[in-house]
Amino acid sequence: MRPKLVLIVVPPLATLQDVTGPWEVFCRAEADVPGSYEVVIAATDADLQVRTKFGLPIICARSIHDVQGPIDTVLVAGSEQGVGGMDYFRLDATGRLQEMTVLWRPLPAVIAVHARLS
Repeated sequence: MRPKLVLIVVPPLATLQDVTGPWEVFCRAEADVPGSYEVVIAATDADLQVRTKFGLPIICARSIHDVQGPIDTVLVAGSEQGVGGMDYFRLDATGRLQEMTVLWRPLPAVIAVHARLS
């Protein structure tokens, strides 16, 4: 059985805790059950250095455009810029939307993101 791929997307001006919190949770789970998770930090474009909200730069492992293979969980760090209004989504084995969380968005924006992913 392959490890579940967890992708943490870091848009420009991301909130640092939104990156490090999930990173630590999934890495601790991997330490407790080796082979359960592969956690990848990804930038939204080709530049792998992303400046967080208060200026601390993060060097991501890769760009979201370079991630291959089935992705089990995608978390998008909160940012004033965001990534298409999406905070979290998970795909099923066929690549279709299984679960999505959109925080602090007006309802029409949530519906638009859901329609784009369905």
